[in-house]
Amino acid sequence: MKFKERMSNLKNKKLFKKIDPISFALVVLLGASATFAGVQLWLTGMNGNQTVSNPANGDNDVVYTNGDGTTTVNKTTDAKTVALLQEVIKSPLEGEDVVVAKSYYDQTADTSIQVKSLFNYKVGETVYTRESKGVSLKNSNNEEVSVVAALSGKVLTVKDEVLKGTVVTIEHQNGVKTVYTGVYDVAVEAGAEIEQGDVIGKTGLSQLEPDSGNVVHFEVLKDNVKVNPETVIDKKLGDL
Repeated sequence: MKFKERMSNLKNKKLFKKIDPISFALVVLLGASATFAGVQLWLTGMNGNQTVSNPANGDNDVVYTNGDGTTTVNKTTDAKTVALLQEVIKSPLEGEDVVVAKSYYDQTADTSIQVKSLFNYKVGETVYTRESKGVSLKNSNNEEVSVVAALSGKVLTVKDEVLKGTVVTIEHQNGVKTVYTGVYDVAVEAGAEIEQGDVIGKTGLSQLEPDSGNVVHFEVLKDNVKVNPETVIDKKLGDL
């Protein structure tokens, strides 16, 4: 059979059909997409773990796509929060000439020590006794000195209270609060964000402990429970 006859037979059997232009474009597009996906998978396998942020989570998750096709999700912590948790708790009084005028009352301590951890104050003709749930600090020369923030945080309240004087409460990370009682010349206000070491005010005379001189009473709360400040000073906030 001649060549022309064979070609004529093939056409008659409709083995060759006219291709629709739209169908042809669709086939080309699908083929290109498949090729691109294949290249992406190959690159992933070559480069190891690929990190992709996942905005759909809305919580700063990070999705890791591994070479074997599996994925893992790790929670990320804000860098500022990490830094704050690394802060070391400092004394609210600066300098080396700091003495403890009143210690934290410990129920397990000897009676002689407990006596030194009590407030004895007079209202009218009545003398009251109260346990110290913090430490009262002062300059060894009984001078007025600056009271500073023991940690970075947010000022929750600045209140004037009878007997206590002005009380400044600051909230920190990890469920911790610090309280500064009997502050004079207050330099902060509620709602302010402050850095560790910022001046809160000055020491002064206290009606709760009139014999102590120019002091500030310093308290530390962890999850709203008061702890002995002397046991947490010089510790990292994240370790409380």
